[in-house]
Amino acid sequence: MIVGASSLIGRVCHGVIIDSKIITSVQGLAGGLMVCGLVNIFSVFTSSYISLALIYTVFGFANGVYNPLTTVVVKDFVGRKKFPQGQGLCQVFRGIGGLIGPPITGLIFDASQSYNVCYIYSGSMLFLGGFMLVSVPCIRKWGRSRVEIYEKD
Repeated sequence: MIVGASSLIGRVCHGVIIDSKIITSVQGLAGGLMVCGLVNIFSVFTSSYISLALIYTVFGFANGVYNPLTTVVVKDFVGRKKFPQGQGLCQVFRGIGGLIGPPITGLIFDASQSYNVCYIYSGSMLFLGGFMLVSVPCIRKWGRSRVEIYEKD
């Protein structure tokens, strides 16, 4: 209930944030993924219902921001003409993650006998995904600057 309600608020608010040009859609998606990852990681340090409720309110809001932005970012990356293929590929990889994630987490639990390690693993994967998204524009910019250097020669 808490995650769902805060996710709804995040879904409404992300449009205002992105439309006001405070951040780009890629930054919003990456930030949402990274916040969700950090919440999963830090949830192992909570010990009461109130602290879990507060931290997962943040998770729900961040989830509400990044989920709808996935489609926008796919369109930004691949363009309008290749959008159906890009969106399909994105959904395939989401499905693969949903298919192999639980068994991997189960293996981690079997090896460690701790759910804390599972939360840290899943949070790390979300954070890594957000970090990779943040790095894409930097890599593109770096690649363009290298091309310009070679074109001058």
